[in-house]
Order: sequence, then structure tokens, then C-alpha cells
Amino acid sequence: MRFALLLSKVVNPIVMLVLFAIAIIPFGLVMQLFRDPLRRRKGEVASYWLPVDSTERSRSSNMTQQF
Repeated sequence: MRFALLLSKVVNPIVMLVLFAIAIIPFGLVMQLFRDPLRRRKGEVASYWLPVDSTERSRSSNMTQQF
């Protein structure tokens, strides 16, 4: 039983590293290449903030029905 616990402490981090390297890292690199949610690639702009419609602003600031 002690050998199994020692083996799991060694093997589990290695398996998790392999899964991370295969699944998460390539997905993140592809997302960085093809997506630009802040629209930073537009060039020189004064601000990176996205404009908000007045209808969205009025809905979010209405505190009469919170729950």
C-alpha cells in the first residue's frame, strides 16, 4: 500500500503535465492567434474600452428587481 501511495505521488503529476501540454497549451495558442476580444490589433487607438449601448446600461443599473 505504501508503494502504491509513493507511485501515485510520482505518476499523477506527470500524467497531469502531459494532459495539460496536450490539451490546454495548444488551445490557448490557437485562441491567441485567431481571437482578439479587446480589439487590440486595430492600431493606435485612444482607448481599448468597448462601447456600451444605452439600453444595456439602463438594464444593469436598474436595482429595483435584484433577486
